[in-house]
Amino acid sequence: MANLMLAQVSQEIRVLIHEDERLIHFQNMGNGNTATAPSQRLEMQLLRSGEWAGRIYELYCETWHCQQKPFSPQFLRAACQHAIRMLISARVGSDTFELDGEQARTRQHNAEWLKSLKTSFGQDMESTNGSKQQKSMPTLWSICWLQHLIIQLSTG
Repeated sequence: MANLMLAQVSQEIRVLIHEDERLIHFQNMGNGNTATAPSQRLEMQLLRSGEWAGRIYELYCETWHCQQKPFSPQFLRAACQHAIRMLISARVGSDTFELDGEQARTRQHNAEWLKSLKTSFGQDMESTNGSKQQKSMPTLWSICWLQHLIIQLSTG
């Protein structure tokens, strides 16, 4: 059951990412600043990855609840450490690989700038995952824990 729902969520998010990429490309047509589009794409990927991770966590909670298993800190840790961390790691690898491929084809960007952009993106993604604390954005860990508490309160 969970695998089918995971595939559906993944497909929905991929469609949204593709639409966002097309919009970013359209909005930057004729823009002389070639650094704008890659930065906007990575910012969008960061936001969509957070949405994707949240949906995966909700799906695991729903599946866990349907199986009538009690929610516990161990469940929370397992869901965040395995499923969500794997997603974040895959997204960082995929998105930076895509930028590398684009750079190899076009030679449009300064290599040092691109390297720092990818490094910053990887750090931002990891802080979304909760391995670093960032003041402006609540970590995924805290969001998961809050959802867990809400579920506990609503189920009695």
